Amino acid sequence: ESLRAESNKVRAEFQRSLGTATSNSKHPPERLSEIKNEIIRAEREQKSIAQLADSQILTLPNIPDEVSLSVTESFTIREVKGSISPAAIAPHWDIAERLGYADSSRATKISGGGFLVLMNDGAKLLRQLRDLGVELLRSRYREVSLPHLVREESMYGSGHLPKFSNGSYKVSDEPLWLSPTAEVPLTSIHRNETIPVEKLTLRYVSALTCFRREVGNGGAASQWRLHEYDQVELMRICTHGAVEQEYSELLQDSTKVLDLLDITYRVVRLSPIDLPFSASRAHRIDVYSPGTQMWLPVSSASLFSDYQARRSNIRIKDAKGTTFATTMNSSALAASRLWGILLENGLQKDGTVMLPAALHERMGTNVLLPS
Repeated sequence: ESLRAESNKVRAEFQRSLGTATSNSKHPPERLSEIKNEIIRAEREQKSIAQLADSQILTLPNIPDEVSLSVTESFTIREVKGSISPAAIAPHWDIAERLGYADSSRATKISGGGFLVLMNDGAKLLRQLRDLGVELLRSRYREVSLPHLVREESMYGSGHLPKFSNGSYKVSDEPLWLSPTAEVPLTSIHRNETIPVEKLTLRYVSALTCFRREVGNGGAASQWRLHEYDQVELMRICTHGAVEQEYSELLQDSTKVLDLLDITYRVVRLSPIDLPFSASRAHRIDVYSPGTQMWLPVSSASLFSDYQARRSNIRIKDAKGTTFATTMNSSALAASRLWGILLENGLQKDGTVMLPAALHERMGTNVLLPS
């Protein structure tokens, strides 16, 4: 800016000198050419610094809000006891193989480790779980069908790039990624948009097949965290003033399917150190796996404040002007994981699996038999 100001001053002085009798030159002073070259060099340097600053800023996590900062350790705020069969002593992957509902060896032949081929009622159960999750929640949310491939801008907007680049699948030679979670395309629905305040709160529900590399997982975790999985995701966009009510409702919606399916679960309030990268507040929902005798994460509800809205340029317009929106989301139904929990919970001594009442009509039976 100083160089531009100097350039304007020199140019103005030169223009004034052209009208004086003492002027003996009609050529611009050499200093103007020097300033022009200095400006070009400065602009290049400024662009390089700005790019470096932007790339560094994108690696910074969200800031915990006051609610998160009020605790120093994560703790369980609620635990719900569901029905578990006395014979529930086997992990779901063993049950599924015995029933003929899953074929891991053929999945490995097709795609490698970390994938599943589901068959017969095993495939039907996963499909019905997805449909159940959407239908249970769509009365209060707008259902949306999403692309499986997302642009890099969408990944940056939700906070998944650059932080989680190693855990996501990128399309070769194209700026596209396989969606690691429905949160990414849901957040990007209103990227670079200004939403009139009277249209808020926006609420979306979507069932999507998602993809993650799950680097470093082994043992039981490799059976639980697949590279390809199905989920039902909830998304809300609201004003800052509506945060507490909207987040409270979102957290309640996050456990409705678990209650309906009579599953044992707990809700854990996360401390600042345990927060997801993009979240300012979050709760994790764990289900109890009788086959492994472990609590396993199945869902989470996260408040992002205006973090994602800033990265995605999602604004709200009211009579006072424009501000950044607030976003929040929940993986309300991890269908691929609950599929396994249902097999474990309902395992009978004869090897069959009893289903929760909410699935009887959908499955056309109350018990899963070997296929």
